[in-house]
Amino acid sequence: LAFQGLPLGTTRGERGDVELRLSANIPEEGGAGVAMLRDLKLETSTGEEITLSSVAEIEMARRPYWIQRVDRRTEAKIKVRFMKPEQKENFDAIAAALEDFQFPPGYSWGRGTAWKQEEEVGNEMLINLGLCLLLVYAVMASLFESYLQPLGILLTCILGCFGAPWALWLTDTTLDTTAIVGFFILIGVVVNNGIMLVDRVSQLRSQGMPREEALRTAGEDRLRPILMTMSTTVLGLLPMLLHHPTLAGVYYHAIAIVIAGGLITSTVMTLVFLPASYTLLEGFSRSAARAWGHAFGKRS
Repeated sequence: LAFQGLPLGTTRGERGDVELRLSANIPEEGGAGVAMLRDLKLETSTGEEITLSSVAEIEMARRPYWIQRVDRRTEAKIKVRFMKPEQKENFDAIAAALEDFQFPPGYSWGRGTAWKQEEEVGNEMLINLGLCLLLVYAVMASLFESYLQPLGILLTCILGCFGAPWALWLTDTTLDTTAIVGFFILIGVVVNNGIMLVDRVSQLRSQGMPREEALRTAGEDRLRPILMTMSTTVLGLLPMLLHHPTLAGVYYHAIAIVIAGGLITSTVMTLVFLPASYTLLEGFSRSAARAWGHAFGKRS
């Protein structure tokens, strides 16, 4: 740090960007050498200045090209190639292998930054997934001007996505970051079928049609568009499902598996269970409104 300096960023000068670096006052002739390193001034806790040579032995030796420091401790990374994708089983295997290994004094082993980063990415993905559901619900609630109809759509479609984890299990695909990205896309796709169905029900009921008849008619009217949306999306994902493409060495066919599996099951749930949930939520809303009015009506 004393001789190589510390980057301080850049600033705009007359001739463009100028890089700023904090460094010691090194003479141009000869530059920084071992003699100058020995005379490097260090300040003690009492404010006294001493030279580095008085507290250290300086010698020429080979050193690592790059030193990783984590929590004020030096970390050395060791890469291990596993034959199974399960992280818990892999970590347990490493723990069993190193249980009887005697490390030198001051050395220890642990998950390291790579394991921690994967856990942090997983937690961030779950938070983002929750925000995604909240935003989708907010948009539908503003469009339908209702709180219960979007809730029925969201619950039915999300519960209908059980085909996605089953598809991952059947294809022996790991639930990694790319698969979670597929869930983000799946949420935006599956709610479209429910929106088409509920919107048609609202149109028919505004024309004076009873609820049960409106649900039956809307199912008949929207059956073909919903099936066409599902089939075209799944067929469009077939090349990704068959060829297992990679991007920067990362397989992203898990996105297609999640979308295809979840879309197939959610389509069935939308056509079969969404009318039932629509009826139940509306009946619950009316019962709650009557109970509220009855309770507070007497008090007033």
